[in-house]
Amino acid sequence: MKTTGIETTIGAVGEVRPDRALWSAVCKASGPVAEADHQRWLRGLGGSFRSPAPVPAPPVQASPPAERRFYPWWCQERAAASRGPERRLWLDRALDAFAEIADAPTDVGNDEGPLWAVARWFDRDQVHRGFALLESMAPFDWPYRLGGSRAALIGRLAELGELDAAWEQLEGFSPNDSFSDHWCAVALGRWLAAATHRGLTLASGLHRVGFSQLSPAQRYVLLDEVWHSPAFRPRPGDARSWLDLARGLEDSTERSLSVRYLAASAWPALPAVEWIDAVTAEREAAAGLLELVDVGGAEVLAALEALLRFEPRGELFPELLEHPDAELSVVEACGRRWLRGGPSRFDLDPAALRCWLERAGVGPHDEV
Repeated sequence: MKTTGIETTIGAVGEVRPDRALWSAVCKASGPVAEADHQRWLRGLGGSFRSPAPVPAPPVQASPPAERRFYPWWCQERAAASRGPERRLWLDRALDAFAEIADAPTDVGNDEGPLWAVARWFDRDQVHRGFALLESMAPFDWPYRLGGSRAALIGRLAELGELDAAWEQLEGFSPNDSFSDHWCAVALGRWLAAATHRGLTLASGLHRVGFSQLSPAQRYVLLDEVWHSPAFRPRPGDARSWLDLARGLEDSTERSLSVRYLAASAWPALPAVEWIDAVTAEREAAAGLLELVDVGGAEVLAALEALLRFEPRGELFPELLEHPDAELSVVEACGRRWLRGGPSRFDLDPAALRCWLERAGVGPHDEV
């Protein structure tokens, strides 16, 4: 009978079998301490116990907030939860509501500023309304001096094809804003992604944004925005040039992150071996490859396993469990390192763990 995942690995090598004692120890080190709660957690059942794992975002508040100054953000939340004409209606209401408090700066906390979260859905009229709104807000002490809002609007206007109009808005960043260099780099990255998507050559685009004159921090931010832009679709002849830009960053951590983010967003543009070699040459190569298994498949997984056979990484064990086709011996080696590191009880996803426990013969009713 054909098998998959760990069983395929076991069948291929014959003598390899899961280390039941190891998996029992892993199971015991995970989830709640109380036995009844542990079994519920492992089986994915409900109960009084609540895991500290991330939970879905709460539903949008049904009624408007009591304080009028928070109403614009509530409208933005409603827009994010809507679609089609209803979304456009809520976006217009958000713009109207911000206009009403333009002279009353406020900060809802952990927010990049008005319009940042919803500008990506604006049509042309709404983008231009947004810029007019920023002008009316500019004399007042809004958090971040509205740099994030301007960057989001510039990026959206560029995506809509108004490249020249978007470029003109780059002059509007406040020199009094200590974050202006960051937000300008965000805007330049989004503009460059849209411009190259619409036919501007990469060389011309880099010259236009003054890439060589930017600070190292700005270069990283700019490229990060390019990689994550929905407009980024590198032409076949440009993929290696983009990769050279990522590999040219000075900071080793930023360089490693930039290479792997580029690989994830532009994977079809180059042969898999080129992406694998590029990621492997940078810091945290194993972690970088693990992030790319979903886009690169078996070839990336094989390269990752080759690294982990040489140096098992306990901190990668939780994510490695989510790939049932990973080589058993590699997963178990990482599991041993994970156990020795004194792991948190909730490092592991119970659904991913349960798959491996079942194949190792450790069931939810076993004593662990």
